[in-house]
Amino acid sequence: MNFVAVCKKNKFIYTIGRQTMTAVRLLRSFVFHIGCILFTLVERVGNSSYFRPMKFAGLQEEVALTLIGQEKYVISTNDQVIGRRLYLSGEFDFNKFIEAWKLAGLDGLQGELLLIDIGANVGSIGIPAVNRGYASHCIAFEPDPLNSKLLKTNVMLNDLGDKVDVFQIALGNSKSEIQFELSNTNYGDHRIRLKELSNDEDLYDEKNRSTISVMMNTLDEYTDAFKDGPCFLWMDTQGFEGYVLQGASSILQKKIPLVMEFWPYGLRRSGSYDALLDSLEESKYEHFIILDSEEKKLIPMNREALIKLYDEMAVDDNFTDILLL
Repeated sequence: MNFVAVCKKNKFIYTIGRQTMTAVRLLRSFVFHIGCILFTLVERVGNSSYFRPMKFAGLQEEVALTLIGQEKYVISTNDQVIGRRLYLSGEFDFNKFIEAWKLAGLDGLQGELLLIDIGANVGSIGIPAVNRGYASHCIAFEPDPLNSKLLKTNVMLNDLGDKVDVFQIALGNSKSEIQFELSNTNYGDHRIRLKELSNDEDLYDEKNRSTISVMMNTLDEYTDAFKDGPCFLWMDTQGFEGYVLQGASSILQKKIPLVMEFWPYGLRRSGSYDALLDSLEESKYEHFIILDSEEKKLIPMNREALIKLYDEMAVDDNFTDILLL
């Protein structure tokens, strides 16, 4: 009887133990799945358009990886403009690139179009242009050491090493070593400084910016790298555009579609406004389109039209982008 009782007791304990273990496993599985759901919700909330600015503001690392859009970017967390926008939305001005690409009649040339990206920053134009098939190849020029490093990193991150060539150099009207001033908060607003600044050329506290030395060359020196096929120029050099065009005479004669920033304050400050007018007057461009206008009408290319645009934009320190055709 004792032996039978002990056996029954052990069987009872075993049964209770097995049920307990099953309950523990179920509880663990429940907690795990609830954790996964909560983690997914936190990630989605953190990556939402509402919370992501706060997430960017709280970043402690010097660089961050963004996976929001179709491309991957490593950006500087100190860059409150292009870097921040890429982190928040995965794009910066690429909708403007697509619009200009269409207006220039470049549809259907994806397999052979070469993009020349001057002032490429971290690749916000050149990388998606190639990655999404708008261009087959890109030659990118970026003088800032940090931006250039991030650009090269982003090219490799997006597996475009054989389609995007990066040159860490400034473009202008001569081959020389020049001073390059650095913005602390807008890494797309680094600028070439050729002279001492007057009081009316310190609108953004430029006098307190640190400077480094970078090498400058002309775009004409790189014509061997350009194919004879269709090209598209995209240029944003913070007011230095006039000097860049002076060093690109052979390119301008080909009448390659060109998008460039038109910023009166930047042009005046760099002293390149007259160079811009002269270069475009001597070029073979016939029209330009103001990309920020609603009408997108063709404006005859002449000195008077450019001066009129300059005067209109200079009133409130405005700027725009124009497409030259």
